[in-house]
Amino acid sequence: MNQKKTVIHLVHLSSHPGGIEVLLPEMIRNISDYHFQVFVIRPPVPGEVNVYQNIHTQVKYGSRKNIAAFYKIFSYAKKYRQNIFHVFNIGPFFLFLLRLAGVKKLIYSIHGTVYWKNRRQRVLRKVLWKAATNKKFLLTSNSLFSGKVFKEKVLSRQDIQLLYNPINVKRFGPDKEKVRILSPKKIIYCGRLAKGKNLKKWIELADFLKHYFSDAIFEIYGDGPEKENLQKLIQSKKLGEAVQLRGYVDQIERIYQNADVMIFLSEYESFGNVVVESILCGTPVIASAIPSMKEIFRDSPDFLVELNENLETNVLIKLKDLKKLNQLALSARASFSERFSPEKHYEKLRDIYASFQN
Repeated sequence: MNQKKTVIHLVHLSSHPGGIEVLLPEMIRNISDYHFQVFVIRPPVPGEVNVYQNIHTQVKYGSRKNIAAFYKIFSYAKKYRQNIFHVFNIGPFFLFLLRLAGVKKLIYSIHGTVYWKNRRQRVLRKVLWKAATNKKFLLTSNSLFSGKVFKEKVLSRQDIQLLYNPINVKRFGPDKEKVRILSPKKIIYCGRLAKGKNLKKWIELADFLKHYFSDAIFEIYGDGPEKENLQKLIQSKKLGEAVQLRGYVDQIERIYQNADVMIFLSEYESFGNVVVESILCGTPVIASAIPSMKEIFRDSPDFLVELNENLETNVLIKLKDLKKLNQLALSARASFSERFSPEKHYEKLRDIYASFQN
């Protein structure tokens, strides 16, 4: 007789593709020794991509209205309160509701760095954080930086286990037939079209670079709330032929493989899946020198640029030496394959889940 699998409840905010959202279905597929059920606080928007659309597991949804969402997550948690809950960046309000519902076996994974916008929010949310974490509680962070910010802003007393995002090395690999060129023809961005991603500056940079690389095209892949504003900016600068919004694509690895370089100018990130994926595909990256990017590229600082008045010039200098960037990307791939391997991530997760069973 087969032994009944331990149930793990994954709880997060949205099923729209994002940094952690695209990784959870992979986790469900690869950790077969546990049975996963999912609660997504906000239901999918009709017509938008849902990361769980091809996953055979139970997925429950909350509501776009907070009161209804509070009730649904409380009812769900109360029903399964004896099980292990693994939650991702849901914030102190929903976390506190899980505790009120009686959930005791709780893992909270930090995948962000912004916790409040004003003093009033800070006071209220810190009270809820403390109330929600006064029982057995395990914290993980997707980077040393995100863990450091959490301890500085939220809970200094908590130990945090580092758990880098797992990136599928088998999926994200270089195209062995790709011809490396000395001048970029295709420059890309991949990720959410959201504030903080610095995409206005990205488009302004593209406008600058096209004067030096006249036959280059600039493509933006992804979706998000800033899509309309970005399209208006592209039109106002008459960049329609050079800069294109390509939307969300499933086989993003092909985009990386066919590009000559990714430019990623985000103003803040807790991690950065897309830059790791690009390097694994052998495509070099030029990224903003923010803390999380410095951590990822700790052994390859030549991929980084400061977000200052010299940004355009510094990016141009790097692109004029594309041969060097290509060599750096191929050499960095080996260490990235080890640091961000799914096997290492899943092994740590199994140990964490087992600690709640003992």
